[in-house]
Amino acid sequence: MRFIGGRSGYPFEHTIKKDSVYQTIKVRETTDVNDSKNTIQKDFEVYQNYPNPFNPSTTIEYNLPKSGNVILSIYNVLGQEVYKVYQKNVSAGTHYFKNIDFSGFPSGAYIYKVSSGNKTKIKKMILLK
Repeated sequence: MRFIGGRSGYPFEHTIKKDSVYQTIKVRETTDVNDSKNTIQKDFEVYQNYPNPFNPSTTIEYNLPKSGNVILSIYNVLGQEVYKVYQKNVSAGTHYFKNIDFSGFPSGAYIYKVSSGNKTKIKKMILLK
């Protein structure tokens, strides 16, 4: 397949040549391959930490539909809060709590809660030494 022309505007139209036949392709919207994480979601989302299981650090990714404050709380299996991070004035979009260090914690299951405004998401993770 070879791209041979097109015109700018919306929707995007491109003419391609495949097997000596010209075809016109209409595209309603485009996105860069690396741009998929930068789109603003309609809902507050918290993704599974990675790696999971982890040792000694992990990353938690979340997406905010609008700017606001964000709180990350981590609990042990007894329900005791063992870690807390407060981020002020976070813009809308995808963000990370990167390299959360658990080097001083025992192996086991932990629960993390990410809150923004009146929205809260809870997930579990495993520290495996």
